[in-house]
Amino acid sequence: MLNARASYYSAIVRAIGISVGIGGLAAIAAACSAQAHSAPPTWNHDVRPIVSAKCQSCHTQGGFAPFPMDSYADAVAHRASIASAVANRTMPPWPPNDSCNTYQHDRSLSEAQRNTLLAWATGEAPEGSPASYVPPAEGAAVALKIDRSIGAAAPYVPAISPDEYRCFVIDWNETNTKYVTGLRVTPGAISEVHHAIVFQIAPQDVAAVQKLDDADPAAGYSCFGTPGVDGAGWVGAWVPGSTGEVFPADTGIAIVPGSKLVVQMHYNTANTPPVPDRSTVDLQLADTVKTEAAVLKWTNPSWVFNHTMSIAAGDADSVQQFSFAPTNFMVKASGGALKNGLPFSIWSAALHMHARGVKASLHVEHADGTRECALQIDDWSFHWQGTYALQKPILVQPGDKLSIECHFDNSGKRQPTIGGQGAPVGPVNWGETTEDEMCLGLFYATQ
Repeated sequence: MLNARASYYSAIVRAIGISVGIGGLAAIAAACSAQAHSAPPTWNHDVRPIVSAKCQSCHTQGGFAPFPMDSYADAVAHRASIASAVANRTMPPWPPNDSCNTYQHDRSLSEAQRNTLLAWATGEAPEGSPASYVPPAEGAAVALKIDRSIGAAAPYVPAISPDEYRCFVIDWNETNTKYVTGLRVTPGAISEVHHAIVFQIAPQDVAAVQKLDDADPAAGYSCFGTPGVDGAGWVGAWVPGSTGEVFPADTGIAIVPGSKLVVQMHYNTANTPPVPDRSTVDLQLADTVKTEAAVLKWTNPSWVFNHTMSIAAGDADSVQQFSFAPTNFMVKASGGALKNGLPFSIWSAALHMHARGVKASLHVEHADGTRECALQIDDWSFHWQGTYALQKPILVQPGDKLSIECHFDNSGKRQPTIGGQGAPVGPVNWGETTEDEMCLGLFYATQ
């Protein structure tokens, strides 16, 4: 039986609308009871350091979260929502399996941090002295220094439903090589943006891209799947859950004079009417770096070009796996940034699937038979994707393989929503629409 103090906190919980079980209620009561015997937590001394480290990569002014938590006024105005999300363990989201690897800027909360947030949000929520705030020693994301903001010249309204790929050509007028050292994409209309990718177009391919742009009377040009040239290099991307990133120190992706950038927008209006979108891309730039980097896209080419990623109708656990030793093909894989036949280092990893994805992983299979996990997500959510920076890079030697494995549920449980209804169950393969599927890994790599 809960004691009288727990019953008291039960009333608080009901008042702010937290949906938790008896076990969760007991934990909240215990945490709050412990606080009763000491000074209650304050925003500046106790809560703000946690928020700085764990929440503000999303909950900041201009971020994609529904409200900012930049100040005491922001947080106290939303303390009911904060308490509910923390109690239900829905926030902050942290999909990686911790047994796979360790990552920078880990957003998961310790039990002590959860108890502090709950005690503050369900109590009087005092501000405390600003002088008592001590910035977190680690965990807070490095702030992006915005040197250039780019995007389409005007808002664009998707004209094709349910899926439209639209590419916007951005001039790059630098007379010297610049290195992108960080990137953040902010969707203008998040309800309809499935993804956004920033490509660099090498000088020799600029004329081909410009021809595509000139031939399309509307803003930008149609670019279903690819930006229209084989040599387009991946600079960065946004998918639901992305918060942007600052690349490892003294590394960057080179953009040479005479290049252009293409921002590819994938719009999906299966469940929402089209509205004007003007997404923006913020770039952090450097004149020099010690080590040039590249984003490596990792998937089975046969899935993409031969449609061999067959997922049978009704299969509740379709497993798709691909392993390959890449070191002899790094020039092509990296757009020339990395050389063939040499070791390379993986600094971060990301995964991408669509609605039917259940779990996925990326491994390095070393030539000596050992395996090193780069990223494993056991409870896939399309709405919480991201790039995860490793605490320690993984060295890939010649002969080592990169491995990707994806599990899909193609029963009736995880079908994509179309017009508010689940799609009918049927066979699925690799494809570019929201109703298709993908099994894609991404690595930020250097030599």
